[in-house]
Amino acid sequence: MTYTLLAAGTGGALGAVSASRSLAVGASTIGIDPTCGVVASQAWTNRRLRDVALRSLPAGAEAAVADAVGADPDPAWRQLAALARDGGTAHFTGQRCGSWAGALAERGVVAVGNLLAGPAVLRGLVDGFAAPDPDAFSLVREAAADESDTGPIDAGGSPDRGVPGGAAELAIRLLAAAGAAEAAGGDLRGRQSAAIVVAEPAERRLQPPELIIDLRVDDHAEPVRELARLLALRLGHGADRAEEFARSFGGVLRARSG
Repeated sequence: MTYTLLAAGTGGALGAVSASRSLAVGASTIGIDPTCGVVASQAWTNRRLRDVALRSLPAGAEAAVADAVGADPDPAWRQLAALARDGGTAHFTGQRCGSWAGALAERGVVAVGNLLAGPAVLRGLVDGFAAPDPDAFSLVREAAADESDTGPIDAGGSPDRGVPGGAAELAIRLLAAAGAAEAAGGDLRGRQSAAIVVAEPAERRLQPPELIIDLRVDDHAEPVRELARLLALRLGHGADRAEEFARSFGGVLRARSG
């Protein structure tokens, strides 16, 4: 049904990438508070658990997940993950989340998924983030480094603020991780939506949180490919260059999946 990776980047940046055969995964799965960390609630999703987990996250990732599980009357249907600012991780997979479902955690990164093609999807997420495929990664890095297009813009459309280096690097690695997960089989049912969020660390909680990158593909035949196009736009490229990059990235995904 869904896979999600929560990860920390250089300089304290926090982020997540998620993809699913469900509509608008970005609206329902990821929760982020730059003061304490990032969480995910998925499977037969209870969206309210994101808030429960985020409120408990200052006490640690394990407390966040435990409190969210305890707040749900039907935890067997839920899958949860949390990553704290200190790099601590925790996760929970209910017994009714379907097959294949599970989690994989390392310091500073946690992957969870359900109704996947198999455990290789989560392994692909984690390995793709830590050591991205050279072909896919070089394509994304090209989009970030190419200065031939228009300058970077911020989320509000203003030309005076681009994406900070740590946040851009984290987004690049998250996209590469999703590409590796898709190559490993992704969601068993197919593809429909995907999302990436990235925030820099903060000391004051805002609602909604201030996000450096907040990109969502709600309904698309190739959502990760489309997410690549949106990321290229967010990093400052014009429409033609972003589409060219997305086609190239999609070609890499198909080659790895074949």
